[in-house]
Amino acid sequence: LVIPKKPYETIMEMPENEYLELQKLVHKVSIHLQTILKCDIAIAQKNGKIAEQDIPHVHFHIIPRKDKSRKFFNENKPDKILGNELENYAKKLKL
Repeated sequence: LVIPKKPYETIMEMPENEYLELQKLVHKVSIHLQTILKCDIAIAQKNGKIAEQDIPHVHFHIIPRKDKSRKFFNENKPDKILGNELENYAKKLKL
């Protein structure tokens, strides 16, 4: 989830420079996740009540997917995280 530092309900409320910086960050994080996880990336963003946005602030979901399917990257993982798996992912994904 990527959100701007200042709260805005829609992207139209954001100053252009802040919106462009947010988009650069979404791009950077997406490329990083795709490279490290070797997966496809879906990016989702709704814009305000007209788009049935549930949370009234600008935000982007960066969703790792596998094989261009609708399945989440870690969908087949066991319920328990084994050993240091979470820590290892955190180290790999750190920008």
